[in-house]
This record gives sequence, C-alpha cells and structure tokens, in this order.
Amino acid sequence: MLAEKVNEMVTVLNNQEQFINVPTVRTTLPPGTGVIIQNFRIPKGFEARILNASVSPASQAKLDISHGSETYGATSGVQIINTTGEFDGGVDFFGVGEFIIKLTNLFDATIDATASLILTLRPTTARITGGLIGPGSKGLKGDKGDKGGRGDRGLLSARTDP
Repeated sequence: MLAEKVNEMVTVLNNQEQFINVPTVRTTLPPGTGVIIQNFRIPKGFEARILNASVSPASQAKLDISHGSETYGATSGVQIINTTGEFDGGVDFFGVGEFIIKLTNLFDATIDATASLILTLRPTTARITGGLIGPGSKGLKGDKGDKGGRGDRGLLSARTDP
C-alpha cells in the first residue's frame, strides 16, 4: 500500500511543470556583433516555455531567443523573444527542438553582456488541471440524467372582464 502511494506521488510530481534556471556566461562583444551563447535542447517527450528572460547591460545589449525544430546546434529558428531589457510571462509551449539563445551588442563600444533565462519544462503527457500548466484534457461525456418529476400546478388568477 505504501509503495502504491509513493508511485502515485512520483507520477504527480513528474507530470508537473519543472522550473529550470538556464546558466549563461558573461560574454565580451565588440560593437555591432552578435553571438549564440547557448542552444538549450528540449528533450523528446517534453515541451518547454520561456518564463522569464533578461539581458544586461539593458539597452546596450539585445537578447534574442528562437525555437529551432531541426537538429541540435541550429543557428536560426522561429524568433520568440527579442528584448533589450526583460521579458516576463511566456505562455506558449514549444515541443521537440531547441531554444537558440543569442546576445548582440547594440552599443558603439565593446561591452560585457550577460543574460538570465528561466524556463519551464513538462512532459507532453501531463494532464494536470489548473495552476501554471492550465487546463487538462477534456473528459468523456457523462450519462444522460433521469427525467424530472412533474411540477406543481400553478395558481389560478381571478379574471375580470371590463
């Protein structure tokens, strides 16, 4: 009985969204240059979304995040974030593929830029309702209910003729 409860708890935990702080390194960028600082692979059977992203120094550096669905190590994909400050509240999940994370220097001198990135990862089989994951799958249609009883007879109103 105890083993059943432990397995049930593990299943619930595994189906919840996991928060991941993606480590990035400080990058020295000459004026007007950009470099891919990381490719974050989304494992098969999972989907991910960007929850928060920021870049520093703000307004001097730009952070671009794209989603590539081809082979790992791509240099381009569908752009999902472009910020010179902070991005909050990603709601779209992306499946198989990777996030391509790129820093660009917008300043006219060499800068040291860094990015911060938090994403969430969940199994594609997750069926949790409410919370951060959102609604689960639609259930089966229920059986038709019993017919209701006959209602009470209404009151008669007095009729007056003019």
